[in-house]
Amino acid sequence: MAGTHLPLYPSNPPPLQPTCPNPIPPTPPPSESLFRVFCHWICNHSLFSNVILVCILISSGMLAAEDPLRSDSQHNTILNYFDIFFTSVFTVEIFLKMVAYGFILHKGAFLRSAFNGLDLLVVAVSLISFSFNKIMSAKWVSVRVTEAQKYDPVFRDGAISVVKILRVLRVLRPLRAINRAKGLKHVVQCVIVAIKTIGNIMLVTCLLEFMFAVIGVQLFKVNT
Repeated sequence: MAGTHLPLYPSNPPPLQPTCPNPIPPTPPPSESLFRVFCHWICNHSLFSNVILVCILISSGMLAAEDPLRSDSQHNTILNYFDIFFTSVFTVEIFLKMVAYGFILHKGAFLRSAFNGLDLLVVAVSLISFSFNKIMSAKWVSVRVTEAQKYDPVFRDGAISVVKILRVLRVLRPLRAINRAKGLKHVVQCVIVAIKTIGNIMLVTCLLEFMFAVIGVQLFKVNT
C-alpha cells in the first residue's frame, strides 16, 4: 500500500545467542574469613574490653608492689609470673585486633590509631624485656661469655642498664587504660587539639617573664 513504511527491524527480534557455547559464570565476591569475623566479634564485645581493662589495672598495681631492693626475692618472683600471664593476655589482644582490623595498610587499620600504637609499644617493650632476661639467664650465655667478660664491670653494668631501661618503660602500661575509658580518651584528644593554642600562650608567657627578669636585674643589681 502506498504511503506505508515497513519496519526496518522486526518487532520481536530473536534473542541473541552467546558467542561462546559455554560462557564462564562471574566469580562471586570474596567473603570474609570466618576466623577474622570471629576475632572482630570478640574485639567488639563489651566483656572483652572490661576484662582487658581489669588486667591493665591489676598489672599496673603489681608494678608498684615490686620490691626494688631485692630483685631476686620470692615476692618479686611471684609478681614476675603474674606479669608474664598479663603480658600473654595483652599479646593475644593485640593479635586479635590485628587480625580483625588489619595492620596498617587500609583505613581503619590497627596502627592507624595512635592509642593502638601505644598499646603495641607497651606490649613490645614487655616482650623484649622478658626475652632479654631469658637470654641473659640462659646457660649458653655463661658458656660463651669469657671469664673476663663475666667479671668485667662494663659488660655487667651495661647488661643491667638495658634491663633497667626496659623495666622502667613498663610504667607506660597504665596509659593503655586511656583507650578503654571514653572519658579519658576525650580528655586526651582535647588536650592534643589545644596544644597549638597552649603553645602560643606559653610563648607569650616566657617572653613576659624574660622582660620582667631583665628589668629586675637592671633595677636591683648590686655593683661590686
